[in-house]
Amino acid sequence: MSHSGRTQGKPFKPRPPISEAEARAKIRSGDLHDGVLRKCMDQGFAFVTTRKERRDVKVQKANCQNALEGERVAVRLLPAKKDRDGNDYANRLADVDFVFRPEDVFLTGKLVPRKDEDGAPTNTYSFHPTSSNFPRTPDFSRLKMTQDQIELNAPTGVWKGRVKRNQTNNVIYIEEYLGDKDSARVIEAVSRIENRVPEDYPKVNDAEIQQLKQKMAEEVEKRPFVNCTTLTIDPPTAKDLDDALSINCLPDGGFEVGVHIADLDFFVPKGSPLDLEAKKRGVTFYFPTHNTPMIPREISENLCSLLPHQKRLAVSVIWKISAEGDILSTWYGRTAIETRQRLSYAQAQNMITPEIPSDLPALNPRDEVTEQAVKDLMKVSKFLHEHRAKAGIVEFNNDELYFQFDDQQNVTGIVPYPSYEANDMIEEFMLFAGMSVASNILQDVDPSETAVLLRVNPAPDPDDLKKLKFLMDLTGRAIDGTSQRDMLSLFKAVEAKYSDNVLKKKAALRMIQRISRRATYEALPSNFDEFNHYGIHAAYYTHFTSPIRRYPDLVVHRILTAKLQGLPSP
Repeated sequence: MSHSGRTQGKPFKPRPPISEAEARAKIRSGDLHDGVLRKCMDQGFAFVTTRKERRDVKVQKANCQNALEGERVAVRLLPAKKDRDGNDYANRLADVDFVFRPEDVFLTGKLVPRKDEDGAPTNTYSFHPTSSNFPRTPDFSRLKMTQDQIELNAPTGVWKGRVKRNQTNNVIYIEEYLGDKDSARVIEAVSRIENRVPEDYPKVNDAEIQQLKQKMAEEVEKRPFVNCTTLTIDPPTAKDLDDALSINCLPDGGFEVGVHIADLDFFVPKGSPLDLEAKKRGVTFYFPTHNTPMIPREISENLCSLLPHQKRLAVSVIWKISAEGDILSTWYGRTAIETRQRLSYAQAQNMITPEIPSDLPALNPRDEVTEQAVKDLMKVSKFLHEHRAKAGIVEFNNDELYFQFDDQQNVTGIVPYPSYEANDMIEEFMLFAGMSVASNILQDVDPSETAVLLRVNPAPDPDDLKKLKFLMDLTGRAIDGTSQRDMLSLFKAVEAKYSDNVLKKKAALRMIQRISRRATYEALPSNFDEFNHYGIHAAYYTHFTSPIRRYPDLVVHRILTAKLQGLPSP
């Protein structure tokens, strides 16, 4: 239902408006800097992460141009200021000059009855947004519903509002009553609206699917076929299977190991309507019981998914590895594959440690070829992990949790997500593939002419390292945090110090983890030495292994295949 009532927020500081074209031009010239705004309404300011400043810039509430939480903005940096002691402030100040806002923005909230100065009830309500990062709006006038209907729904009800921005403020139009705030259906609806999750795709018609199938069958015959044991290992509920492993034992005791990633670019050509929609979505959105895909399910869960016993298209990285675990050569290319088995992590673990009694599910019927392949893959993954461990990686083993539901999708429990050696094995191969591809696309690259896309994680900020002074004093390990090996020494010292107190140990290790900086995507780096990945101790790293559900991986696929074909970067 649609209502005419509306509520107005507080006016922002006036500034001559600029167009989107002007904002983009100023970002390219360096006069403005773009980033995502995060509001701290209780303190009256917001933060924006930019590439220009090593720390987030700070924007006063009055200078946010009424930008909402999570919106992309263009900020103008203000002259740096110093405190009384002559030191730079921790966060440089900036003003928002432009808000990149989609046409429709929605939020959710509740209606709270207002009273007059004498405490008597009135016929007006305040709209209190669900997120504390949005300001509460005073009231609205008329609604196309009766007072009884409002009063019936107001105490526990959740409402959906449409945000419109005019020259002076945000205007919120109350559009729809969603339901009781404790309903599982409403909780998901609120999450979708607040995080701007798009609707699912309409079903692709059968004629289009048949055309794609025929096109794929023709392409399979043109590509080199990976003729060795190939398998996928995923959670049992996964449908978009975008990575597979293959292994072939060589006569000299070495191995040929491949990571094969679904070739989404074949089905979603750059610049096509589907590509533009996938780019807009950016990722697949996961909820506890289902997802909203980045691309239509007929492609993501069928044609592109690396299903068992079906020929599929892939982009592959294949290594020749010695019996001692040294990388002898690496091959990159577009391939055709057919997976022998689809395993869950638990089934793979049962093959890795069959001698340990457990209640893990076994593959039925038994497949000795697959069992041997999993054991060999585990052996190789340990070689890879040992190479990284020698460099001094810090590993935080955080427990993952998942929800249990009843038939009405209400939460009945929260339990730890089981993790096995098989999970670590897959992670090791995916990390190694990302590092290998990053190194490949950077070879012989002129950054002024060629596009690259890296996943970058800088070392901890020196100011943040001061927060660890307590642990340094406690353990006698003074560090500067410039290397993972440096951080590892403190990590191990803390584990030893609190070996008999699990809670204190976890709290201290969490302190170390919290100073880690957020990883970002970086394109066209002018100085490659500044673009390493501190977290996994890699010179270069990129996202490559999940193109079905993460758009940057699709971009990397296109960069890699263009380079292999001797073409300019897309």
